[in-house]
Amino acid sequence: YVRAAWFPDGKRLLVTAAEKGHGRRLYVRDLGAGPPRPITPEGVHAPHLLPDGKRVLAMDAKENRILDPVDGGEPRPVPGIGADEAILGFDERGENVWVGDGVIPVRIDRFELATGKRSVLREINLADPTGVEKIKTAHVSSDGRAYCYSFIRSLSRLYVIEGLK
Repeated sequence: YVRAAWFPDGKRLLVTAAEKGHGRRLYVRDLGAGPPRPITPEGVHAPHLLPDGKRVLAMDAKENRILDPVDGGEPRPVPGIGADEAILGFDERGENVWVGDGVIPVRIDRFELATGKRSVLREINLADPTGVEKIKTAHVSSDGRAYCYSFIRSLSRLYVIEGLK
């Protein structure tokens, strides 16, 4: 097991895992019955469960974004969201996804899954970006009005000593 997320029903988990001798893939783990059930081929990773619990936004083995139905069916490619962009959340109906790349200032876009249309939701800039390379993690609320983020600040001191013998 590498990663897990609760389904909205609270009775199942979406799990990223690998069986011995195989690559990672996505599974559904029903907590009340049996072993995990694979729902994707090997190589699918970085899953984000949509609010309806019926679809997963993930990356395939070639680092392309896909929208994969949980209960069977073919995945649909989602061009327009780069492999280097983070998924920061979804609106309540799962029609829009919030995406950003973490580079300061961070531009958070609203991406419409049905059309691929993008629009700027907001921009995050730090009051003092000294020593911050990028925002590490961020999450946007389902209404798009609130957000939180974290970053790592790395500061150093340089001492110059002259005249040593």
